[in-house]
Amino acid sequence: MGESTLATDASFNKELEPGVISNEMLTKAILEQGHKGEAGRLAQLNQLHLETVTVIRLEFQNILKIDHLWVMKHLEVLSLSFNKIDKIENLSRLPKLKELNLSFNFIEKIENLDKLENLRILSLYGNRIKRIENIDKLERLVILSVGRNAINTLDGLERLRFLKDLRSLNLAENPIAQDTAKPLRLYLATLLPQLKYYEYVLIRPTERDAGKEKFQ
Repeated sequence: MGESTLATDASFNKELEPGVISNEMLTKAILEQGHKGEAGRLAQLNQLHLETVTVIRLEFQNILKIDHLWVMKHLEVLSLSFNKIDKIENLSRLPKLKELNLSFNFIEKIENLDKLENLRILSLYGNRIKRIENIDKLERLVILSVGRNAINTLDGLERLRFLKDLRSLNLAENPIAQDTAKPLRLYLATLLPQLKYYEYVLIRPTERDAGKEKFQ
């Protein structure tokens, strides 16, 4: 999922100019990621058909804004981690997207994800998000990581009950995870019966029982 102990300040790449997503950047990234066979041959001829690409990683590029990705309409995996993005936007024309990694950016709000109805994995680890919101439409979501943010309210967590496929959730290193009087793990074990893993550790039946006794 791209989570690590590396600094959340993506500005350590100070030698790079602020990045703008362009055909040139996309093509360069695809070549570096080793497209093989016919796709590789076309890329070498500068005839790469961006609309056929299904996976791209644009990491450590000092990207300021999500843009120009509409040319990759068959994209299934997108990583924009370790950049300087402060807003989730311009993803509505990527309906086939299954995995989205926006970890280690400057994002303050979860928004503009409604059209990504095929999304299975979403990582927003290491941003500045203050609450869980605007993910009700992600009905196929299986893994959600929003650890190491600024989430300071339980409001919004109840909406995760509508995500019937959600199996793994990470909210570690948020303010709401620091209250020992209200253990978040037990609370979520009670709130989300469909959830199997919290912080990538299996939720045990005894924890669900303890949560029910404490919170219900």
